[in-house]
Amino acid sequence: MIFKKNIYKSLIKIDFKKFTSIVVILWCNLTLGFAQSIAEKVEIYTFKSEVYLSCILSSGNICNGIDILRSEDSINYETIGYISGTCGDINSPTKYSFIDKTPIFNTDLYYKFYFGGFGESAVLKIKVFNLNYLGYQIYPQPANNVLTIEFDNKENFESELSIFNLSGQEIFSEKTSQPFFKIDVSDYAAGLYVLKLKKNQFSEPIVSKIIIQ
Repeated sequence: MIFKKNIYKSLIKIDFKKFTSIVVILWCNLTLGFAQSIAEKVEIYTFKSEVYLSCILSSGNICNGIDILRSEDSINYETIGYISGTCGDINSPTKYSFIDKTPIFNTDLYYKFYFGGFGESAVLKIKVFNLNYLGYQIYPQPANNVLTIEFDNKENFESELSIFNLSGQEIFSEKTSQPFFKIDVSDYAAGLYVLKLKKNQFSEPIVSKIIIQ
């Protein structure tokens, strides 16, 4: 009987430190898994120098409000907006949207949603350019390495860019459906050039002088 009693004691002996660690690991795994699945889709785009964000909460998920966070370095975030109340629906997916009307221009920005009590969304990265009133921007000026031309092209039309020397000779031509061109001008002779940008087949060409050092 004494032998059996000792066996029982050894069987019910618990290492509480290990047990606590296991519980914490299981809780973290469950929490992370739930946080990853609460938003089935997140989207971001820019239009007229504003940032449009949206998220869709999966059916059956709810949270206590949604914070919209923004960062310039993907590490330090600030809250720039809040959707109050109980968010989500137990029966169907629910979409929420937010517009950042005052983004920081000409730099990478990072956004994410924080779902009150239920984790965060994936990080969304975007760059917003402060276009002038004509709808385009050329920088740097003068250029000596890479010349960037940014312009409105939310419809993804095919745009064409040409560069001419002062003799009228075309020295560069390229097409894109993106809202920008990036041109390596490091091998160009220093001087004045003429740039022609045709944003789409419906618009008049934009003609501008550029300086290359």
